[in-house]
Amino acid sequence: MKLPSHLTKTQIALAILVIASLIGGGYAATTYLSNVINRTLEVQAPEQMSLTLQNWPSSVIQGLNYTFALRISNNNPSMPAKFEFKFTRADGIQQSDIDLYLKDPSGNYTKLEKTIDGNTLIIHSDQISFPTGTITREFIINANRVGSYSVSIAIAQAS
Repeated sequence: MKLPSHLTKTQIALAILVIASLIGGGYAATTYLSNVINRTLEVQAPEQMSLTLQNWPSSVIQGLNYTFALRISNNNPSMPAKFEFKFTRADGIQQSDIDLYLKDPSGNYTKLEKTIDGNTLIIHSDQISFPTGTITREFIINANRVGSYSVSIAIAQAS
């Protein structure tokens, strides 16, 4: 079979149509073997957890350990999150200013991770599974530099 050396625009368009229909034929509609169920799905943000501070020391002696607790109420299904503490002070903050330790369910204390962001010392726990209901978690705080600090405490979404 000899192909013509010159094809017209009509012949080229027709050839493209034939090739496209052959390719398209390979993607036939799905044949269902059951009935089809159609539903809607609404995705909601989790409810905010409630956080209560217990036994917060208003003043501490440099270098000594003090304990406090956080009581968490979670109305959501069990979900991962982390504790986050943000410390600031007027004359600037240093990474060594504050140490925090979280007591795990087996009774051992783990030192929490620290980073500096501008004039804020951010201390956070690893990801924790917060069960539905109310739990209390204990902490130790140790201040290593004399001065006055502001602190904000929250439960943050696990990253």
